[in-house]
Amino acid sequence: MATLVLSVVGTAVGFAVGGPIGASVGGAIGSFAGALADNALLGVGDKNTALAFQTTVLNQNLTSGYGTTIPVGYGIVRVGGNVIWASDVTIETITKTKKVKSGKFSTTDQTVSQETKYNIDLAVAFLQVDSTDVEVLVSADSGDDESISTTNRKSLVGIRRIWMNSELVYDGRTFNDSAQIQGFDYDSLYDGAESQSPDPYIESIEGVGNVPGYRGLAYILIKTLDLGPFGQRIPVINIEAVASLPRAFMQAGCEGIAEGTNGDIFLVSNLQRTVERVDADSLEQIARIGTNGTEYLGLFKAHPWRIATSSIDGRLWVTCKGDSAVQIINPTTNTIVQTVAVKHYPNDIIIDNSGNCWVSFPYTDEIAKIDPSTYAVTYFTMADAPWSFCKDNAGFIYVSCLNTVKKFNTSGAVQWTATVGYFPWGIAYNHVNDEIWVSCSGENQFNILSSSGTLVTRRNIGTYPTHVSIHPSDTYASVAVTTFFGNQLKVYSKTKQELLAYGTVSFPGPCLHLANGRVFVSQTKYNFAFAADGR
Repeated sequence: MATLVLSVVGTAVGFAVGGPIGASVGGAIGSFAGALADNALLGVGDKNTALAFQTTVLNQNLTSGYGTTIPVGYGIVRVGGNVIWASDVTIETITKTKKVKSGKFSTTDQTVSQETKYNIDLAVAFLQVDSTDVEVLVSADSGDDESISTTNRKSLVGIRRIWMNSELVYDGRTFNDSAQIQGFDYDSLYDGAESQSPDPYIESIEGVGNVPGYRGLAYILIKTLDLGPFGQRIPVINIEAVASLPRAFMQAGCEGIAEGTNGDIFLVSNLQRTVERVDADSLEQIARIGTNGTEYLGLFKAHPWRIATSSIDGRLWVTCKGDSAVQIINPTTNTIVQTVAVKHYPNDIIIDNSGNCWVSFPYTDEIAKIDPSTYAVTYFTMADAPWSFCKDNAGFIYVSCLNTVKKFNTSGAVQWTATVGYFPWGIAYNHVNDEIWVSCSGENQFNILSSSGTLVTRRNIGTYPTHVSIHPSDTYASVAVTTFFGNQLKVYSKTKQELLAYGTVSFPGPCLHLANGRVFVSQTKYNFAFAADGR
């Protein structure tokens, strides 16, 4: 604004003094003075002006201004950034030396080269995310006291790619081993939530109470950006953001997720006792299995929980915790065709390479094997509360327990026991690296084991990680994990580098990684599952 006003004033004064030539000179002087005033008001000009006489650092490519249009995003969008805060430019001198002989028995350092780097910290806003009303269904298992409440959610889902001056510097798509290109990474992402707090790093510079939270505005913080590769200028920054994720709707309480042999997705409604069958691409409903006419509760036994697909005959097996049963779905007719009574509180379920169904019983320290033809149930003792299953290429099965992982064969014989962090809820086998990834909820970590039970590494991954998924046909072997209290779906490369972090609504549960990079993640308190595209 000052640029415009002083330019007009300068033109008028110059014309009065020197005619047309005076008007031109006066307008230029007015524009220059106005630009300095605007930069001072906007809080970035003083940082660059301090170096204007010794470098070419000029904020010409990426500007900060009042009244700049903020785009509202849906789905996956590529948008330009707008600087909302910048630090002082810092000067870093890098000196390279070598030892040279300075005497008969002595040496000294001789400067070989000297490089000066100009760095800056930036907060770059790029998107406003639209609000969404989400229905929350709350009900007793009997169907009585049913109530529906509505909550308003407003937050960015995540970032996939970043360009600077049209050059890709960050790529989190899941066919990469690392999202960082040429070493670049952003330091913090603020998703535009209405409860967003000020960034502590910016507060440490500007002072507590002097920094807004920028609520409703998504932005990233970039620390120590080297301006050298960009001609000592702040580059034009473009960001590909995931503003919202598509949803596959179902009945309330999304828990188990499985992929059918034909590629359809099956979603278990824990509260209303049905299974939703949806198309993996369009997310449209194909069938609702177990529906009971107009009744609130479906035909599945109480609390259907986890679901697994048999690669032998395509049938789907469902554990029902409340009624101590396992039920079988025929996908050809979309009907429940068999109910098998089991012991109390069956939890996870997996089908081995011969078609046998395995079920974990954490409250009785047992696992069970169900014959797919006779439905005979054989129980095996498995200490320390067996919880979740996965299997490797050779057909061995791994089960996570209280603070251990056990490998056993299809006869139920334990091959080895490995100690891991506490409460390993999720477990998955990485077929490319021959490793077992275990999410340890009690320690907010991944523990990664070799197939022989040796600990490979640990990695902190977020608040209360629960479920892990790796698709056995995915050549990139990317790893999906949900953080139950962190409300995130994270995706890692097989080299253990974080690629994507998607925000969810709340309390994400089991996730399902498909071979094409798409990940389904259940929302355990709601009536839908998200579908996140990794590629």
